[in-house]
Amino acid sequence: MKDEYTMTMEEAALMKFYDEMDTTRLFAPPFRFIHPKARIAPGVVVGIGVVIEEDVVIEEGCFIGHYCIVRPRSRLGHRSEMRPWSWLAHEVVIGEETIIYQYANICHKAVLKDKIYFGCKSICTNAQDIRVHHPDGNYWENKPPVIESGAIISTSCLLAPGVHVGKNSVLDMGSLLTKDIPDNQVWRGWPAKYKREVDPMDRPVR
Repeated sequence: MKDEYTMTMEEAALMKFYDEMDTTRLFAPPFRFIHPKARIAPGVVVGIGVVIEEDVVIEEGCFIGHYCIVRPRSRLGHRSEMRPWSWLAHEVVIGEETIIYQYANICHKAVLKDKIYFGCKSICTNAQDIRVHHPDGNYWENKPPVIESGAIISTSCLLAPGVHVGKNSVLDMGSLLTKDIPDNQVWRGWPAKYKREVDPMDRPVR
């Protein structure tokens, strides 16, 4: 088991911040499991309660917060982060400098490219996760979502199977996405619809 990591002062301060903020950790055991076949780069920070399964690849500079789960054959790119209690299903591909916020759930084989913000409690799904009818009367296609570089998925969003989010686009808070979003657009609503073009002020503070 790869159980010991050397933290920088910045990383230690960030972990201390989450320790103080996350009171739910008081009710969960302080274990950590990293499968022997997982490949963890030097300098990766892994919190308590984390489960990393076989053939997972975690690249240099990543941060895995308390009680995250990474299922088999998933990959987390350079300097990406999983905030506490987030989840990656099997064979998920996360690019570089992407942040998965608290309690987010990324479905089987989803692709999130570089510098994406995937919001707290947001969920992306595929047809293995849900069995519901598409508006045209058929079932959703068994296909994972793809989110292009620079996109923002705000808090408490739901992405239907197979949707595509374009570069630098924004899905606003609490939205249900059932259609593809082109590049550089803001969508909002339940279901989400086009609202406007992206403004430079739409970028979040990391």
